[in-house]
Amino acid sequence: MKRQIQSGCLFVALALAMSQVAPLALAQTKREKRREQEKKAPKRVPAVLVVNNPMPQYLSGEVSVAVRGNENPIIRLGLAQNGVGLIEFPANDRFFAINPGNPDLVTIEDSPTKDTDRFFVMRPSNGFAPAPEGVKTQSPATSIIVQMNSGMVVTFLIYPARDIEHNAHRCVVMYDPKAIAEARRVAGLAINLNRLDRKEEVISGKQQAASIRPTMSSEIQNNSSPKPPEKVAPPASPQSPTQSTKTDDTPKEKDVPKPTPIDYPIVEGKEKWSKSLHGLKIAAQTTIIDAKQRHVLVTVRNTLSAPIKIVPGHPELQVQTLDDKGRVLQVEPVARLKFGSSTSDGMIGPKQTARYQLTYEVPILGAKQRLSVAVAQVNAADEPVTMELTAGTR
Repeated sequence: MKRQIQSGCLFVALALAMSQVAPLALAQTKREKRREQEKKAPKRVPAVLVVNNPMPQYLSGEVSVAVRGNENPIIRLGLAQNGVGLIEFPANDRFFAINPGNPDLVTIEDSPTKDTDRFFVMRPSNGFAPAPEGVKTQSPATSIIVQMNSGMVVTFLIYPARDIEHNAHRCVVMYDPKAIAEARRVAGLAINLNRLDRKEEVISGKQQAASIRPTMSSEIQNNSSPKPPEKVAPPASPQSPTQSTKTDDTPKEKDVPKPTPIDYPIVEGKEKWSKSLHGLKIAAQTTIIDAKQRHVLVTVRNTLSAPIKIVPGHPELQVQTLDDKGRVLQVEPVARLKFGSSTSDGMIGPKQTARYQLTYEVPILGAKQRLSVAVAQVNAADEPVTMELTAGTR
């Protein structure tokens, strides 16, 4: 009898154990299936990956932002008084336009090489400071919208930081320009903006003065000029339209037409010379042709004891836009209608001078704009010597 009771108890215990094991095994099987599904599912990549985000409101220090092809990010950066911010973009893309929100709060430093730069530098004005602690007044802030040739649009929201430690010293924006262009093409948006939209703007005369635009390619400038530039003398070998089409709009020496001889009268002894910079001094004399056109004769002197080569395409006519303190905010080139030179290869011997003749159509200037001429040598191409041509006419 006892043996039967023991057998019955053992059977009941075994049944209870089995009833508890079955749900556990089933739950474990479900968890394993769920893990397998998660492994097979594609991983979601965030539109903007912030590598360094030490502040809740804005980024500071060293910042790196990765962007997908179909996203246009908004990046918040801190900028402190006596601080400076460097913004970098991929090497295989170029600026189409940099649109500052309020230049009186944050200024973008002008660069003579902005047509080939992949970065820009921003600085705060004296009034760009956070509101005092305990005051409910909102701190001033501004935005900068940057669009690249690929079509990528990046919006920077700039906030005043209280101290230099909260300054965004460097921000690197990383993306694949080909992925950007493909995403915009699929969405029906324009790509290769420097070759398409810029040409339409220049021909229609609707380029916005508030935007900082890099130098246009020589093809677009020639197409937008009221008169075609003079032919090169001696003429180069003929080329078909297909051969003459450029695939890279980077200014190169071979792309710059050789100047024609000067037929402009020289008035000796009336030159007003600029200060010497990197071995160059310049003087300019302007003559009125008619109500629309002007001649300017630019005399360039080499003050060094070694020969100097002038940057191809220089002297260059420029419209400079200044702020209230006389600092340059942006520089836009002015197309030349005619160009002549006393040197065919741009070389100026030691202590020698060269003369350049430029014919141009008079641009309409704002109250804070100046027409200037700039000349640089190849060993200091980013720091040309400049001279204003509109001095004394206001």
